[in-house]
Amino acid sequence: MARPVLAAQVGRSVEWLKALENGRIQRAPSLELLLRIARVLDLDDLATLTGDEHAVPVTVFAGERHAALTDVQAALTDYRIRSSDRPVSIEHLDERLRKAWRIRHSSRTTAHSWVHCCPA
Repeated sequence: MARPVLAAQVGRSVEWLKALENGRIQRAPSLELLLRIARVLDLDDLATLTGDEHAVPVTVFAGERHAALTDVQAALTDYRIRSSDRPVSIEHLDERLRKAWRIRHSSRTTAHSWVHCCPA
């Protein structure tokens, strides 16, 4: 695929894409952008783009957002720490993780439909 076509389809400039290809971009592209590139190039594995030896199938990130994902994300991340707050205890974090696990595993759908790009 020609560089201008790929750049246009992933929403980046030709110059940016060339810099990425030549290793001149220091910051790695986001997972969302890697997935866009992989889809445009019809790649099955992100490792093809990243050069990583560990397979990362694109299908892991495909599909609809699972209905419980918002609750799982909240259970894992929805807390605020202020300088006046006590440090969060391990027990508290353990309970939040257990709650997220229960929410996720009480679903009737498969793991593939639960994962959604990209909650970073």
